[in-house]
Amino acid sequence: ALMASCTSPNASTTTDAPPIETDGKTIVVEAESFSGSEGDVNKVDIDGGQGVVLNGDEGWLAFDLPVSIAGRYRVETRIYGNESSSYWIEDYVTNQDGRTYNITGASKAMSQDDGWTDVIVEGSPLDTGVHPIRIHVRGAETTLDKVTFTLMREHELTPKQITAEMTGTEPSLVWSDEF
Repeated sequence: ALMASCTSPNASTTTDAPPIETDGKTIVVEAESFSGSEGDVNKVDIDGGQGVVLNGDEGWLAFDLPVSIAGRYRVETRIYGNESSSYWIEDYVTNQDGRTYNITGASKAMSQDDGWTDVIVEGSPLDTGVHPIRIHVRGAETTLDKVTFTLMREHELTPKQITAEMTGTEPSLVWSDEF
């Protein structure tokens, strides 16, 4: 599901970044708390707080997302852009298999009435642990305020476990699950 609402931004300069806040079920990632970036990135003052402007055609911000409860999350991104702006969130950026784990799908960052847009994607899967994530932005100058991850449904373990026996010298994978 995708929803949007707007309020007006007011950008100017910069200060120090707050830590990522979490109470276990909600994780708030302030844009200025990024740990790495690519592209033309600038911290700015916005609406009594801080944000990050990504200029140009493409760029990303990196974060270490602490997840204490495995499950499906509602991801709400407070963002400001134009009709050319889009963004998406990548999980497991350091994976060894070379895959891209896009957990939100591409979303338009277009603001209505020249204000902030709160874009909501529901159902993003996250396991426990610290997740190296990137917020990718494409298309045009885009300002990011924060991303809030809210637990929708906790992951339930399968009550019945199956143990397979392997014979021979060459085992082969028949089925696996990424979660």
